[in-house]
Amino acid sequence: LTPRAMGKLQAAPYRLARKMVVSTLPALNRLSWLGCVYGVLLLMLMALSTQLHFGLALATLAVVHVCLWLVATLMLVSGRQALRLSGYQCFTLAAEALFVPAYTLNLGKRVWYRHSLDLPALALGLWQAKQLLPGPQRELASFKLQQRVDDLAVDIDPADVPLNQWVKEARQCLKASATSAALAGS
Repeated sequence: LTPRAMGKLQAAPYRLARKMVVSTLPALNRLSWLGCVYGVLLLMLMALSTQLHFGLALATLAVVHVCLWLVATLMLVSGRQALRLSGYQCFTLAAEALFVPAYTLNLGKRVWYRHSLDLPALALGLWQAKQLLPGPQRELASFKLQQRVDDLAVDIDPADVPLNQWVKEARQCLKASATSAALAGS
């Protein structure tokens, strides 16, 4: 998540954000894998529920939930530093996950959405689109970015010179990207 849509992408904040993403990714991936295991167990339990008594199916669900919640909480607390979470944030995430099974299932995503990177989203998108090889993926990314830039440009104050300049440069970048993709395709 980022609070900014437009602006220039600076090297130092980009490096810091990249470092943060790389350092939190292993812990987030573990939480996501636990969510996948939980989802598979829920599907298996759902399939078995037609064969089991309702009370037994519900008790099994409760046991599975509490066990996986305990594992998720241990992973959350042990990876708190890597995930850059405060003690209070860990407590609230664990409490929410205890009472709402879907939160346990999506704990990795819920942790990730607690972080905000101070990067201009469109500038990062332009940079990433430029890194794609010429072809359909690059064309689609450029098309979507062009639409987003056009949508946001409508709301820019004409007196905001730096932002208007950025929009102009972004459009030139997208035009150059489309031209190079066309040349590569011919």
